[in-house]
Amino acid sequence: MGKVAILDPQTGTLTALRRGSVTVAVTNDSMRAYTDDSSLAPITTSKTIEVLPAASE
Repeated sequence: MGKVAILDPQTGTLTALRRGSVTVAVTNDSMRAYTDDSSLAPITTSKTIEVLPAASE
């Protein structure tokens, strides 16, 4: 069916193309203040967004 939405990484704007759901995931390299291998592990998070039609005014 194709893409549900497009994310502009410069602005953080999510533009809906059609109804559906999209998962946005981010991974960030990290230098946390731990003394074991976990201080070098990247931090990853994700969020699922439900894309709906615009409400009529």
